[in-house]
Amino acid sequence: MEQNEHGHIAVMPAQVLAMLSPKPGEAVLDCTIGRGGHAAELIPLLGPGGRYVGLDLDEDNVAYARQRLTPLAQVAGVELSVEHANFQDARAVLDGLGVGRVEGLVADLGFASTQVEDPARGLSFTQSGPLDMRLNPQQALTAAELVNTLPERELADLIYQYGQEPLSRRIAR
Repeated sequence: MEQNEHGHIAVMPAQVLAMLSPKPGEAVLDCTIGRGGHAAELIPLLGPGGRYVGLDLDEDNVAYARQRLTPLAQVAGVELSVEHANFQDARAVLDGLGVGRVEGLVADLGFASTQVEDPARGLSFTQSGPLDMRLNPQQALTAAELVNTLPERELADLIYQYGQEPLSRRIAR
């Protein structure tokens, strides 16, 4: 997929806008804000008086999205919160922000091209780098640590469960 000046292009923005049909004053939770592609489209439609809460595991994405989206939110009159958090903790984050409910939810699951292209992240198919593979660099274990410390059977199960790889036993061996 082609990239824009933000290093990523949001997937199906027109369809997301049509499905959510955001209105002024509504609140939207973005479980995977990334670099803010969907948020940049949605925020102007929520003002004045709306709320946009974005979560992401990647601190670099959080910082980037916050910087990119703050001026848009200010112009639109939308309250913006961008938090370093896993979407599994969405309810706790919303409670902490005093947001009782949202009218829309976005979850663009997966990882971003900016993460794949950074060899230091260990997700690249084309560049050498450490075997890291953490979307959240604050997470304790790297992929290298898992590969080198898990018993063979557990590693095979992990590869099969998360990669749906039928050759997981051979790969683990």
